[in-house]
Amino acid sequence: MTAMRASRTPDSRYRAVSASEEELWCNEEHYRLAMEATNDGIWDWNVKSGEVFYSPAYFRMLGHEPAAAVASSSIWQDLIHPDDRDGVLAANLDCVEGRCEQFKHEYRMLARDGRWLWILGRGKCVSRDGNGRALRMVVTHEDITERKELENRITSLLAEKELILRDVHHRVKNNLSTVRSLLSLQAQSMRNKSAASALQVAAGRVQSLAILYDRLYLSGEYNHLSSLEFVPGLVDQILVNFPEYSNIVVLKDIDSIDLPQKTVTGLSLIINELLTNAMKYAFKGRESGLIRICLRGGTDGFSLEIQDDGPGFTRASGIPLGNVTEGFGFTLVQALVDQLRGRMELDTCPGTRIRIAVPLADELA
Repeated sequence: MTAMRASRTPDSRYRAVSASEEELWCNEEHYRLAMEATNDGIWDWNVKSGEVFYSPAYFRMLGHEPAAAVASSSIWQDLIHPDDRDGVLAANLDCVEGRCEQFKHEYRMLARDGRWLWILGRGKCVSRDGNGRALRMVVTHEDITERKELENRITSLLAEKELILRDVHHRVKNNLSTVRSLLSLQAQSMRNKSAASALQVAAGRVQSLAILYDRLYLSGEYNHLSSLEFVPGLVDQILVNFPEYSNIVVLKDIDSIDLPQKTVTGLSLIINELLTNAMKYAFKGRESGLIRICLRGGTDGFSLEIQDDGPGFTRASGIPLGNVTEGFGFTLVQALVDQLRGRMELDTCPGTRIRIAVPLADELA
């Protein structure tokens, strides 16, 4: 049997060509409508020939009338700000030579009215040759001038706020130091020992706040502060107020914990109260002693433990526990612990150990 070969008639070939042309026309029409509908500029670059197809929006974005649809890539390069040109061309070359498939870059381009507009350029390689070099690339341009101006304005306002905060913290620190000096001078002039002691305690509380503000001022971080930046210095400054107990050994075991400012303030006052009480009551009649200060951080909060090797609050020590827990200092500590939503434990005999656990919840941070 002789095989029969099917052949296409001229009419069928004509219909096939017409269908292909219609499909091509539809694709080009969709592409054209898409370019006209967007405000972003688009350029389609034939890397081998150097010819570039620019969309009308590309020129309108810069205030120019649309030029010829096909032009040279030098049009784009000539409009880039001199300070940005090298970086943009380097990113473009990386994509051309196959080191990346796409790129994104922010740079300035010259508008018709002489202004420099900020442009976000996004480029992608569409096809490559056998050596991996780009044959065709498509790049879009988005005008981000308004966004960049807003970012610069925000940056300027933040810098101004930073200067104001530094000045405020500096003034507060100086004012607290002045108040502390006045309280100390007043205490020295008092004949009544109880009144003088009360003024010195008040001066110590003000001093702890002054130290805190000094650390905040030096660190430049006004919302958070590391425990290592203020606890060791605070402890040393408190001990200076008790020169008669120079033989007391204070062991500091402090973890590095990033703490929010309001937690730092409460913790500073708590350490001042507890350490001051230990120095005042734990070593009477003794030439030496030991205090341990331990600050430990965890995943859900931190704990503070202050322990001395004194006699504790017992009848034998002459310092009943009730006299301590009902005093103003202990009441202040309990109020501060409650404010931090923490809990406090007190153990006595031998010595005194106070442990405070504080959560670092989102609302505290």
